[in-house]
Amino acid sequence: SLGIHTPTPVQQQCVPPILAGRNVLGAAQTGSGKTAAFLLPILQRLSEDPFGIFALVLTPTRELACQISEQVQAFGASLPVRQCTVIGGVDMTTQSNQLDRLPHVVVATPGRLADLLKGSRPPRLHKVRFLVFDEADRLFDRSFAPDLHVILTSLPDSSERQTLLFSATMDKNMTQMEALGGKDLYKWKATRNSVVVETLDQRYLFMPEQVRPAYLYKLMDKLGPLHDDEDPEDENNQTFDENGAFVPRMRSVIIFVQRCSDCQLVYETLLNLKFQAVALHSRLSQRRRLAALGKFKDSRCRILVATDVASRGLDIPDVDMVVNYDIPRSVEAYVHRVGRTARAGRGGTSVSMITQYDVELVKAIETSTGSQMAAFPHVDEDDVLPVLNRVSTAVRTAKLNMHQNGFDERLQKLRERGKKSRKRSSKFIAEARKRSSRKKGRVE
Repeated sequence: SLGIHTPTPVQQQCVPPILAGRNVLGAAQTGSGKTAAFLLPILQRLSEDPFGIFALVLTPTRELACQISEQVQAFGASLPVRQCTVIGGVDMTTQSNQLDRLPHVVVATPGRLADLLKGSRPPRLHKVRFLVFDEADRLFDRSFAPDLHVILTSLPDSSERQTLLFSATMDKNMTQMEALGGKDLYKWKATRNSVVVETLDQRYLFMPEQVRPAYLYKLMDKLGPLHDDEDPEDENNQTFDENGAFVPRMRSVIIFVQRCSDCQLVYETLLNLKFQAVALHSRLSQRRRLAALGKFKDSRCRILVATDVASRGLDIPDVDMVVNYDIPRSVEAYVHRVGRTARAGRGGTSVSMITQYDVELVKAIETSTGSQMAAFPHVDEDDVLPVLNRVSTAVRTAKLNMHQNGFDERLQKLRERGKKSRKRSSKFIAEARKRSSRKKGRVE
């Protein structure tokens, strides 16, 4: 009913061992159908013996959790299946009430689920049959360790549940993942290294650090979506390169930025330059984050400026170009970023904006992916020089708007709140270990 007739390689290889009751670790390229590879066998087993809470799916970002929940509803529409999404930025009491009703599938981010487990009414997870780590390599980073400890101590023993681990990159944290999967772990990896798909056209644009915003403006002006005041049917909007060849417009573009403050600055700058854009980063409210993603998915807005919260797992089929405004600090981050385009056999383009400080990073990425980036031919210094003053004014105006709106103050408050939360988690874990030690002593 969803138009899926032929399984992808990751589904062919991983669905049978999951149905056979084995723990599975699966690595495949972005857009290869990993979500269906673990959801379909889970729903098959659920249909045979329905009870809640049957499966727990953990993801690193809120947006990915919402997307997986939508896919649970789509794949399980004929059962029907009850699902619950547990993420930050949403009322905890409402989520706690939903968990009390014992939904079949819970999709959660580790932080919020750990907070609920430490509360006065912790959810009952002692009968969970499936534990899924989506984007597993990211979940085993140190930042998630305290929350994962709280969650794993609340679940049934590993012998009483199946553990499924999936990601596009599995080059780090393998020891932890294999230990969690146990001795009977079935491992399948589509490729030897963290490579990008063959349909992706990888390009680089070299520039001085100081004029990077101006290069971004010309890149969007020549290839990106239309300005607010432009008519898509107007023939004058067509672009030609220096050889007179037609350069097609990109229908949608994701611009990846490293930090939340820089993400907001690029977003505000593009608005001042009359581009249609939305921002997505962790310092926005959940309502604004979902609204921005919804606008971009529905093509009501053609440019998404985002941090790495949008780099993993999000399935937006019509992304024509990914721009790395900041070069990512790891190969895994690069693979996930450029994986937002050229999905499921489609074509796509990535442009990495390289400054004099990024050369070594780019060389490391090329070595690890086994592919070379070609120069981007449509923007050069002669294009940028006439617009430097205009872009500089837009950047200054954007910084002034951010200051007047108190963005930096809110950012500082959120950082302080995060420090307090981490201290509470550390205290909870220490107390749990003490209780476990006393219990072990009494048993002996």
